[in-house]
Amino acid sequence: MTVFGVPEWAPRRGFFAVDDLGKVGEVVGIREDVVYLCPPGGGREWGKRPSELRPPNETELEWARVLTTPVVRTHDVPGIPDGGTRPRPRK
Repeated sequence: MTVFGVPEWAPRRGFFAVDDLGKVGEVVGIREDVVYLCPPGGGREWGKRPSELRPPNETELEWARVLTTPVVRTHDVPGIPDGGTRPRPRK
């Protein structure tokens, strides 16, 4: 279905979607009339019908991006003499 010549939003593999319960997930597969999603950052996947999904708003999309962005370990950062790790002070 199109609106003003532009197709309506549809879930696509590799993009984020929000289900009817408000859970954000990355689309990992589409089979017949079931869309499979996985939580950002990993976890157990679940399936929903395309009619039960919507595109994420900016806040939901930013949250998903934070959870899927790799973090650089401090001891891998050049220029830090001790690698960014120091022993904890004793009490």
